[in-house]
Amino acid sequence: MTPRKPMERILLQALIGLLLALPARSQITDLQAINYVKSAWEITDLTDEVISQTLNTSYSGIPYKDYVSFYFVAPDILTPLQYGDYKSAGKKAADFGVEKFISSLLKQTGLSSVAAPARLAAWPIEKNLNAFYQAVVYASFKQQMALYFRAREFNSHAAIVNLQPFDLLDGVTISKSGDGWLFESLSYLYGAVPNYIPEEFFEYAEVMWQADQSRASYGQDQATVKNTFRATASPQRPVITQQPQDVIIAAGGSATFTVAVTGTGPFTYVWRFNGTVLPSETTESMTANAPGQYQVEVSNAAGVTASRIATLTVNSGESVAVTDPLPGAMLSGSVTVRANTTMASPIPTKMEFYLNGVRQYTDSTAPFAWTWNTALFPNDSYSLTAKAFNGLALVGSSAPLQATVANPERPPCADASEPNDSSTVATPLTLSAVTNGYICAASDVDWFKVTVTNAGALKLDLTVPSGLDYDLELYGPSGAWLAGSYLSSGYPEAIQETVSVPGVYFFRVYGYPLGAGGFSPTNTYTLAIVFTPPPTNNPDPGQITGNATWSGTVNLAGDITVQPGATLKILPGTLVRCRADGDSTNSGADPNRVEIILNGGVLEAIGTSISPIVFTSDAPSKQPGQWYGIRLVQGSVSLEHFVIEYAVNGLRLEDNDTRFD
Repeated sequence: MTPRKPMERILLQALIGLLLALPARSQITDLQAINYVKSAWEITDLTDEVISQTLNTSYSGIPYKDYVSFYFVAPDILTPLQYGDYKSAGKKAADFGVEKFISSLLKQTGLSSVAAPARLAAWPIEKNLNAFYQAVVYASFKQQMALYFRAREFNSHAAIVNLQPFDLLDGVTISKSGDGWLFESLSYLYGAVPNYIPEEFFEYAEVMWQADQSRASYGQDQATVKNTFRATASPQRPVITQQPQDVIIAAGGSATFTVAVTGTGPFTYVWRFNGTVLPSETTESMTANAPGQYQVEVSNAAGVTASRIATLTVNSGESVAVTDPLPGAMLSGSVTVRANTTMASPIPTKMEFYLNGVRQYTDSTAPFAWTWNTALFPNDSYSLTAKAFNGLALVGSSAPLQATVANPERPPCADASEPNDSSTVATPLTLSAVTNGYICAASDVDWFKVTVTNAGALKLDLTVPSGLDYDLELYGPSGAWLAGSYLSSGYPEAIQETVSVPGVYFFRVYGYPLGAGGFSPTNTYTLAIVFTPPPTNNPDPGQITGNATWSGTVNLAGDITVQPGATLKILPGTLVRCRADGDSTNSGADPNRVEIILNGGVLEAIGTSISPIVFTSDAPSKQPGQWYGIRLVQGSVSLEHFVIEYAVNGLRLEDNDTRFD
């Protein structure tokens, strides 16, 4: 490792000491540090005196005792992240109160599981600690963070920040509102996080994302410190802490093999290719392009240690290659899929990753990678491929790579509705049902469906087991997300949505976060459904001379005329049913058919994409021409998201002075 300047070491020691001296948890005692080394690191062959002396020596400019102290408290930050508890993780990190420049110094150690939590702690202080503490308690903090994490699985930080309002991100149905906050449906906005603008909050969300990613290296980083500690305390032959890995490259490319060791130096490196010594390769890494087997022997005064044999595979004739995982790998949990290319021209600007021929993710930043959560896929064999693009032009494709998902089987579950893990096997319920169920595993999702035959209000109530965080979501007949309820642990969830389109509606219950959430195979949740039809309105035919509002179901027996100075407002989701082949007023352009006439007043009929306004016939068997339509003689009219059906003329403009919005 490159020697560090003395002043950097002094700053680093002082700053990590500041971290460990804060009220959240004081620095551990000498006896606690010794016991941690003996229990957590399982170093039991050294005396307490030798351990104590070594704790006061340094690795990368930081005393071993400070590392032990940090690993003693770090789970307070990293453990909440493991369960998607962004609020607790952020608050715990902020409580540590690390000054902003400690993270950059810690990063120089190469230990991301130390540097990333330090940066997470520093960020609130850099901005405004009080503002952070005020914001973190709001539900919108959790909701925006959950959306960012979901989007970040498929998109870079830059892609999220630079997303234009109402454009969709890759791999998810998440977009931005006009004021820059994330949301998942045109009909449902989560709301802003107090004290922050979106770009500033997304900066913090990225810091938390990086801290969450660092959990994967926590064990390896601690093993690095542990191994250097042992080597310092008791000189021994080299211990290899990073083995050279198998590599797949595209034709014409090259690969770098690297080994990392601890122990007492200096070290000597001897690399072999297919068993033959490579005299020119004498450092900890080497670059190769010939297919075959590579191995390194590392020696010091205490002896020689041989690395594992790493295999270099060259995809003949392919300019794009999936390099990770390896062919035939058995996968579980979250897996990083990587692809590289040797093309110099045109230079690929993005890489698309495919699973069994279906695109899963697009990465626009090299090195190209995709984090695949295999827990959301059935245990089976899958074909992975990658396609390189320059702009919109396909410039190269990889050969298929076969890998197998082999996650642990779920424990037995007493849920009578199982299997209902997708909308295709959703459990049917009535519009007045009350049912109980279990979320039996972290990846379990329970889907249900109801059939709605007419417009009305659909209400869903979810009672959650104590201490668990379950979420509830509603989807329409087209499969589009309509609404969601995302409260914190232990709180009941509820959705009330006005539905105007008949069809099958789906809803799902899952532990938060989706795919890796809380669960209980023994404690039930309760889901209750209530459907309320809209009220029926039967206005008297004739003249509207004041202000009138229609909603629900409106039955018209004869002509309705909006006179000068009057306003007729029709609310979203309203169903206007006109008498078929009849008119009780025997008036208008057609005395035998119902007409809606604007004659100098204001007609405002503004529906929504989900709840349009429908003008139709009341006949059981509907036919074209059963009512006359809407006549715009004069006045002001605003129409949006509406349907006129089975009329003679539909919408008829009879005067060019009519103002039509």
